[in-house]
Amino acid sequence: MKKVFLIPLICFFLWQIISKFPDKSVDLVVCDIGQGDAILIQQGLFQVLIDTGPDGSVLACLNRHLPIIDKKIDVLILTHYDDDHIGGFASIAENYQISTIFAPLTDNKESKTFLELNRLFFDLIGQGSKLKQPILGQQMAYQHFSLDVKEPQLLFTFLTPANLEWDFLESIRFFQAESRLPETILSVINQKNLQNFKKKESTNDRSIALLLEYGQLRIFLSGDLEEEGELGILESALIDQVDILKVAHHGSKTSSTKVFLSQVRPELSLISVGKNNKFNHPSPEVLDNLRAVFSRIVRTDQSGDIKIELLNDKFHLVSPKNDSLQ
Repeated sequence: MKKVFLIPLICFFLWQIISKFPDKSVDLVVCDIGQGDAILIQQGLFQVLIDTGPDGSVLACLNRHLPIIDKKIDVLILTHYDDDHIGGFASIAENYQISTIFAPLTDNKESKTFLELNRLFFDLIGQGSKLKQPILGQQMAYQHFSLDVKEPQLLFTFLTPANLEWDFLESIRFFQAESRLPETILSVINQKNLQNFKKKESTNDRSIALLLEYGQLRIFLSGDLEEEGELGILESALIDQVDILKVAHHGSKTSSTKVFLSQVRPELSLISVGKNNKFNHPSPEVLDNLRAVFSRIVRTDQSGDIKIELLNDKFHLVSPKNDSLQ
């Protein structure tokens, strides 16, 4: 009798591994974790997780999209320290081995959140994680092994923050990235660019923002940047038109201005937002601004997890399958 029950169990386990086992294409998943952000980028067995959502619900998203035996995250990027972006960090740290963590500066060193984060950071360093504070213009590249010599690399460029001084993480050891994650500093970053960013005062404008490039595709992942942060990036000529935009700050009217959107003109706009949230995100004004540039809008509160397959010079919306232009 035990064998009768064991065979279906083994079959189910194998199906879970095979069905989720990644190929060489790049998958971008905006997790449906309520009011917050958690974005998974995966190619082969290489994974980047950007933010961890408000709570442990991020684990359910990872379980839906990663092989059951895969418990390693190569790069974790914490864009900033609002609870809806770091609330699931402890759950991730408990369940996954994290190779490299990027985290920004903070001025609030006495807060309970900071003290808890500091403890988690030190614990993870003790387990072998590498902790880094990114700087404006820093790049991180990953090349998927392929017999196809034309296989493009994944290239991440940090567009914020501008601070060049170690501060909040000054007491923590910093490491070089692994050889398969080479890093460079863009030569175009100059003092004029830095001055534009130093005008910012909002803590949301200290969010880590990223430009992801894969072949001809350009994706802007904006964290919770507000108007000043977005315009600072435009003024510094660090970004132009993009194919996909992760809409900043869950569609808040403090971001996604007409000026910004008229410059980046995304074909597809992704909004990570909770159903019936108390902030009334996304703002009708932001939705109107997106429609004005003919951007296709997909929202986690309406569609659940958003999964996109990146294919060098084009992208394919895997789920939801039947969304409409809004």
